[in-house]
Amino acid sequence: MAHPQTEEEALYMDKTLWDYMMKKASNDLDALVTGNKYQEIYVGGESRLEDYNETIPDLADNLKKRNGLYPKDGYYKFYHPVTKEEMQPLKPTLMPHSLQSIYPIKQCLICFSSLKKPLLKDIWKNKTTTWCHQELCTRSRSVACPCVFNREPTFNVRGLCSDAVMDTSYKLNDHQPMDPELLNTIFNNNWGDDDTRSYVGPKGWIIARGSIDKL
Repeated sequence: MAHPQTEEEALYMDKTLWDYMMKKASNDLDALVTGNKYQEIYVGGESRLEDYNETIPDLADNLKKRNGLYPKDGYYKFYHPVTKEEMQPLKPTLMPHSLQSIYPIKQCLICFSSLKKPLLKDIWKNKTTTWCHQELCTRSRSVACPCVFNREPTFNVRGLCSDAVMDTSYKLNDHQPMDPELLNTIFNNNWGDDDTRSYVGPKGWIIARGSIDKL
């Protein structure tokens, strides 16, 4: 899923995030609202190093430790990571500082879901709509990435005989609701990170990461 290019796409992305959150919360909207839960995701869109100017000399010492580079004209251009085409991020969804920065290296786009009960005086949790800003692409991408598939992702396991008990075909399993105790922890914004996606077969066999070794 790329960064929203229209208001319609922004609303669609927000709906995608809220559908996910409701599944993780077993449709407990009150827990999401009172806990000020939101979901953060990486979306398609990153800058290019060739679009940067060299740091202006009088700020060189200040930026030396960060190897700071300015984007040309003070604004970032973002490109679709698959098509490589220049994108036009929807400005109403971007934080004001998101089109210029002195941070080094490539920038990627990260977006946050809206809040049903925003904290109007909070610098982060005051949004009633989807909002995004850039972040270093080198940061650990431990948050979710929303994927839009043109067909259902499935795969087959080979090497088993025709009468094997185990499933040989699998599809991506749905998100699993999380532990209610973790869900109800106020301001626990990593509340969606309690498991990883798994695959399920028609007989109910599941392929998933181990809960201990994560393999």
